[in-house]
Amino acid sequence: MRYQIVNVREYPELASKAANWFHEKWGIPLAAYEESITACLTGSTPIPQWYLAVTPAGEIIGGLGAIENDFHQRIDLTPNVCAVYTEESWRGKGISRSLLNHVCADLAGFGITDAYLLTDHTEFYERCGWQFLCIAEENGGGQARMYHRTCGTTGGNSMAEVTLFDTMPDGSEIQKVTLRAGNMSCSVLTYGGTLQSLTVGGVDVVLGFDDLAGYQSQTNYIGALVGRYANRIAYGKFTLNGREYTLATNDGDHHLHGGKVGFDKRLWTVEDLTADRLTLSLFSPDGEEGYPGNLSVRVTYRLTEDALTIDYEVVSDADTLCNLTNHAYFNLSGHDGAPVTEQELQIFGDSYTPTDVGLIPLGAPAPVEGTPMDLRQPRKIGEGMAEEFEQLTQALGYDHNWVLNGEIATLHPAAKVFCEETGITMEVDTTLPGLQLFVSRFPTPGLMGKGNVPYIGRQGFCLETQFWPDSPNHPDYPQAILRAGEIWKHKAVFRFSK
Repeated sequence: MRYQIVNVREYPELASKAANWFHEKWGIPLAAYEESITACLTGSTPIPQWYLAVTPAGEIIGGLGAIENDFHQRIDLTPNVCAVYTEESWRGKGISRSLLNHVCADLAGFGITDAYLLTDHTEFYERCGWQFLCIAEENGGGQARMYHRTCGTTGGNSMAEVTLFDTMPDGSEIQKVTLRAGNMSCSVLTYGGTLQSLTVGGVDVVLGFDDLAGYQSQTNYIGALVGRYANRIAYGKFTLNGREYTLATNDGDHHLHGGKVGFDKRLWTVEDLTADRLTLSLFSPDGEEGYPGNLSVRVTYRLTEDALTIDYEVVSDADTLCNLTNHAYFNLSGHDGAPVTEQELQIFGDSYTPTDVGLIPLGAPAPVEGTPMDLRQPRKIGEGMAEEFEQLTQALGYDHNWVLNGEIATLHPAAKVFCEETGITMEVDTTLPGLQLFVSRFPTPGLMGKGNVPYIGRQGFCLETQFWPDSPNHPDYPQAILRAGEIWKHKAVFRFSK
């Protein structure tokens, strides 16, 4: 269900419906709302203001009132403030966040520099950027907490935008959160924690879809967070602490990217949101897809004027495996641009892990020197794939793990990509020991992506920061084991210049 945030002042035809809606929801006498909304329509003073979340059919599904604050004399606040009220049923939902961000940007335009929020619901608002001030009486009766937030002077572009992207089959809402910084913006979905767009100087450099149906029509993990274990585990089996575990097999005989219902198909929760940062959380119960331990996951997307950083933080109550990554498909000429084969790629690794026909590592890493896997110097992606080489033939192109030169847990260079057409350079850093390069091989007629753009053939490439594939079954590999009570913390940085 899509909606937009409107000010009743701009839509006077909604005044009567709005007064009745607020009266039904909050129980305050109808006449009080009618009087306040009428004052809003006259525009004689900056406040009160009344905001609505309205569907295209005109249905009100949320509302928020910015009214004069009568607490400032008691708690020594400046008089140029407003109190913002909302209700419990919206806590943690996109409607509430959209309303709160909109009102702060809008009130700044009215010359109001500070907003004060009076609420009993502390957890959501503290994480939404409202700073606690004091305990205050509400309506002369019970107590509520009062929070402060600066409205700002740069308008709506400084605020994270939350909109309804689509709806799950069970009716659950999928939210789309858009962050902006300088000439960059990105949109992340709560479905799969998916990076749906990443715009650099007006060029959207990641593949994605405009609705849930698009994501469910493919099995390529486009843009998604994948886990518990990114990449493959041979035959869906591993041994930990002397016990053998059997996982779901969803890639022929093998386990891939967390199984049949991995993190890419789950609905994540918005845990924290500011103008430049989004934190999503997910709980994976013991036994899910065959993995041991109750797993709590937090992933933070942070956008700056030149980089998107993804921070992973995971904890479990039992020893388990953990290997998370983001499966974005990049195209620096634009998601609707030319194939990526002409873009220049450099990978900072002296060796890679050769695989069998099922893309399971054969054993020890092999040197890249003298092979088309040698990307230590920039090289067009299509050049290497055009060479005769058994590893590329059986994998139908690049779909391999490179052994990075840096140390685990220390941020180090992983890759660098340049597109001559747009002049965009992307540099990738990680704290993990491996990087999976996968160049898409979408079939004809392809997938219909954003804006009904067909994704065909070599339309994108993935740079998946990770532990090496099938590491649980190779004791000499770096191990992706998370011990009970420990915190799994890793980072990936995608830095752009033009």
